[in-house]
Amino acid sequence: MSRFIESIRIANGLIENLSLHQERVNRTLLDYSAGTRIHLEEYIKTHALSDQMVYKCRVIYDLNEIQEVQYIPYQKRVVGSLAIARDNSIEYHHKYANRDHINRLFSNSGADDIIIVKNGCVTDASYANLVFCDGVSWYTSNTPLLKGVRREQLIRDGIIKEAAIREEDICDFSTVRLINAMIPWEEAVEVPVSRIVFPAP
Repeated sequence: MSRFIESIRIANGLIENLSLHQERVNRTLLDYSAGTRIHLEEYIKTHALSDQMVYKCRVIYDLNEIQEVQYIPYQKRVVGSLAIARDNSIEYHHKYANRDHINRLFSNSGADDIIIVKNGCVTDASYANLVFCDGVSWYTSNTPLLKGVRREQLIRDGIIKEAAIREEDICDFSTVRLINAMIPWEEAVEVPVSRIVFPAP
């Protein structure tokens, strides 16, 4: 049976974007026609956590129940370079616990992270959604592997917009930010497009 994860940011004792995480859990269960109802707020406890630290609350569940809840002190990854990884077979519509396919692409890249391109379209980095800046506005691909919670929040707040972004469009932008549930917009890793390595066609 498939297992899924939710990585939820807890900062200053507050659980961030819990309703959006719950929406994604609900969609996953619905897509698999599971009769189960999982309510995240019943399982996440913050009373023993330090208010001075940021935690990744990692919820592991299957179609029947929550299997484990972990609280991991969070450290942001350092990303200074990106490499294009082309793969037309990759699928990651739900936040599966099994990330072997993505990990293989990353391990072969030789860069700090990757930009996964599927059928010519930009999707995601190995652990984050991507947002590109043209000098004025910020755009995220309308073909992500996974619609992340932070991505959804920023779209709803009008900070970023969806757009069709193909591999050949990347050089039209100046920088790219990597965003996920653990990284607030103002703290997002930003990489100049000039630091992206493109493989031979």
